Amino acid sequence: EILYCEADHNYTRIFTSPEKPVLVSVNLAVVEEMLQTGSFLRISRSILINSRFLTTVHRRNKTCTLTSQGKEIVLPASAEMIKKL
Repeated sequence: EILYCEADHNYTRIFTSPEKPVLVSVNLAVVEEMLQTGSFLRISRSILINSRFLTTVHRRNKTCTLTSQGKEIVLPASAEMIKKL
């Protein structure tokens, strides 16, 4: 199950666990189209998260926290997307 996806130029790192990403040779926009739109949120230009793992939105420091397997993952979010969450 996908936790989040992170853009890396024309590639995308797909994280299914906090430590082990899988690198795919398509950009984040293509990955976003393939995934269920209701479950995934774009929190910045380069990060797409699975909303089922979202535990906290920190408006002051513009971050989102995901929790999986007892570990917290803090990701930066754009100010524009923080307003929508």
